[in-house]
Amino acid sequence: IAVLRDRDTANAAEIMQRSLSELLAHAAFISGIRNEEQSASLQRCRAICLELGMGQETLNAIKKMSPRSNPAEPGTVEGGQRRLGEIRELHERDRCKCRQRSYTAVEATLRELAVKIGRPFVHDIWVSSSLVAHQLSTGRVVQDTGDGIVRSSPASMKRRGVLLDHTVTLYAYIGLAVLGVVNPTKNVVWTQRWRELKTIPKYHAAITVDD
Repeated sequence: IAVLRDRDTANAAEIMQRSLSELLAHAAFISGIRNEEQSASLQRCRAICLELGMGQETLNAIKKMSPRSNPAEPGTVEGGQRRLGEIRELHERDRCKCRQRSYTAVEATLRELAVKIGRPFVHDIWVSSSLVAHQLSTGRVVQDTGDGIVRSSPASMKRRGVLLDHTVTLYAYIGLAVLGVVNPTKNVVWTQRWRELKTIPKYHAAITVDD
């Protein structure tokens, strides 16, 4: 939200929103996108499966890093292996049927979630931010003004408003997903309040202002 205050840095918010989208995907996975999946025992198992995947991927990343560029503390690899072993024990003890969750499952979860809540941008942010991050959509960051001159591409007021709306919405849905696990009753109440907020004329006007 801080980078949205300056039009020269606002476009960077799109890349940051990717992390929020993935966090939302994980929270939705744990809470249960489908109603029949929303039981405490299944939620606990899905959380363990997510932790199992994160532990494995973190350990793999540590092993890939060069000690010269990213020196690890003594015992880092061993600590990662120990942590992974502890999570595997939890997985077996709770008799969880799900396998460790992979980062490759994020897109499918976001696609399904976007349909359920009627917010296509939840998935689309994940896709578009990949283009920006991998420099396949550099027009979002810089502009060619001719004669080989390149300058930063400041975000318009309308785009800043849309990015703000996306950011706030992602935070809201992450909070609602967490409430769905820890306090389902409050989840129902705050879901209704969020729907009411989105209909307030001033809020709508703030994100649809012309350039």
